Amino acid sequence: MKKSISLVLFSCFFLSSFSQNNIKEKLQQYYFCLFAGVTGSTIGGASDSYEGILPGYQAGAMFVYDIGVPGHYLLSGETNITSCGSKYKDDYVSGKVVLTYINLPMMVRYKTNGGLYGEVGLQPGFNWRKR
Repeated sequence: MKKSISLVLFSCFFLSSFSQNNIKEKLQQYYFCLFAGVTGSTIGGASDSYEGILPGYQAGAMFVYDIGVPGHYLLSGETNITSCGSKYKDDYVSGKVVLTYINLPMMVRYKTNGGLYGEVGLQPGFNWRKR
């Protein structure tokens, strides 16, 4: 529990330190960033055996390229790895199902002068590993 609280506080501090930058002055034609996070997932459906949230992770890299009117039309591509699944418990057996996906989202983003933006694109995902 202490690790979770520390992780949340660290991420809030990290995000707030970058929110003070004026992005319009530093906006270039392209940029690259890395990201990572913690996820919680479960499997739903008609079966009552899946019962618990399974902690997982997500990590990846993103590339954004300015393709149109500067700062308005952006093309972005990502590669990320996501771990998801669920805990299960039946009468005789218990355990967990862990699924690891490689996702490759490709999007076109339109951003207004006020900072509001919308995205459209594809996200093919491949089941990389099942434990």
